[in-house]
Amino acid sequence: MSVVVLLTLKTKPNAYEEFGDILKNILGDTALFEGCEGIYAAGDQEDHTYLLFEKWASIENHKAYMKWRQERGDLDVFGTVLREPPIVETRDLIFSS
Repeated sequence: MSVVVLLTLKTKPNAYEEFGDILKNILGDTALFEGCEGIYAAGDQEDHTYLLFEKWASIENHKAYMKWRQERGDLDVFGTVLREPPIVETRDLIFSS
């Protein structure tokens, strides 16, 4: 069953644009990762927040992806620009068009 992962990333005010560039550079790899069925990212410049909407074939695919990001050190980079831990919400997909 496909799952949706919503990821809220709140950056430090002075790191908003830098983090946007980081996301633009790495999300292409995300889209190519096994099981990724789609990914969208949107930003709120006033609140210095990004929202990622990810669709995965299974929660196992998403867990493998997160492990890969951790092993590469990408999540450590996130920690240097975020003002609080990411908010991750996972839901079973019930409809898609």
